[in-house]
Amino acid sequence: MARRLITSLALAAATAAASVAMAAPSSAATYQWSAGQLSPQYVFGSGGTACYYRIRYGNFGNVAYAQIRFYAGACGGTRAVALGQTGGTITEYWDDQSAITGADGCGQYIEIQATSVPDRIGVGMEVHRPNNAGVNTYWHTTTAGQQTPVRYC
Repeated sequence: MARRLITSLALAAATAAASVAMAAPSSAATYQWSAGQLSPQYVFGSGGTACYYRIRYGNFGNVAYAQIRFYAGACGGTRAVALGQTGGTITEYWDDQSAITGADGCGQYIEIQATSVPDRIGVGMEVHRPNNAGVNTYWHTTTAGQQTPVRYC
């Protein structure tokens, strides 16, 4: 998980952390997804603005992590946020915008990853769409909705 390869996306920024409330933001779409498993393929947007992606979050040792794999579409500017809990506080840990490339059963992808500081429990993740177009939040304990996959691979 420590592997990083800067791609031609020219992505660069520092990881930022900010405390958030225990509940998902009211403006976010909230979905349940099992921690540690790679999701089916989802899409946000439509037509020329559609972005096809898969997610995974959980813990790697004592560090919370969140990954997004982008497969096709207008995904540039999308950010991953790991939600790490210690005590009664959940903190957001933003991706550093470096990316790796690879391939899996869904095809070629570009992946970004967010990781917390040590001693955090991964309780969920957020997918921040570009240009403030919305946030999808995935909590391991929430049954408030289920995003419809567009493809299982």
